[in-house]
Amino acid sequence: MSSVPCEICRQIISIRENKHPRLIAELETGFAMLGPSQFYRGYTIFLCKVDSAELHLLDRDFRIHFLEELTFLSEAVFKAVNPRKLNYELLGNQVSHIHWHLFPRHFNDPQPLLPVWQCEPDYLNPQIYGPSSDESRALKQQILDELAKTPVQVLKTGLD
Repeated sequence: MSSVPCEICRQIISIRENKHPRLIAELETGFAMLGPSQFYRGYTIFLCKVDSAELHLLDRDFRIHFLEELTFLSEAVFKAVNPRKLNYELLGNQVSHIHWHLFPRHFNDPQPLLPVWQCEPDYLNPQIYGPSSDESRALKQQILDELAKTPVQVLKTGLD
């Protein structure tokens, strides 16, 4: 492991210092945060608290709990934004620290059959597609409201 924190570790440090504007919630095994762009409204990322490159390398009990929290988070995102389909991505080719991408695919999706990575070249450009602070706050609240209906324990919210 490198002594230089990876991109995900840097984001977790920022979250723990209360400096990350996209935090939705801290859960027991990870951090739910809005994606850097909302081209796909509700795009959420779930960062694992353990710096591991592979799911099978996580302690079994932690892994089961992490995947359970991911499932409840995805349900909350789905209910908050009502998409046609929810896409799940766990890649790690660029940043190996485990982090899930949850992409709601909406009924008005311009290219519904393509993976998000091939759809819109600027979908990750927050200057073009990023939500305003009011939109961001409202979206976080919608997801938190749905998350509150699950058995997940929310340790901290991005609205605190």
